[in-house]
Amino acid sequence: MQLKTVGPGAPFTKESLAEAKRKLEGSDKKDRERRRTPELKNNLESYVYATKEKLEIPEFEKVSTQEERKTFVEKLDEVQDWLYMDGEEAIATEFQERLDSLKAIGSPISLLGAYIMTSRS
Repeated sequence: MQLKTVGPGAPFTKESLAEAKRKLEGSDKKDRERRRTPELKNNLESYVYATKEKLEIPEFEKVSTQEERKTFVEKLDEVQDWLYMDGEEAIATEFQERLDSLKAIGSPISLLGAYIMTSRS
């Protein structure tokens, strides 16, 4: 492929074109991460608050022990504290990892509690 110079400057070499492409892709990746971060932070924060409320509903109390709920609330509190301290500088993947970790604990309780609530309807 023949490159033609248009305007001032020299044509890109294959190497310089590849380097420019790598830089652009890196910049695009950082932009995507920047856009995802507030959304994932909000998802994590919402999950913490909603889950704390659910754990106080009688149907959810029936599908977990007091000790399980206590341990889970402590974990939720720990993540909530992190959100407002160290989480201010966190990146999207950190928010996602913490959310996934909480969901691994909370999903079984939520599913059973929701089942009990819907079976009564």
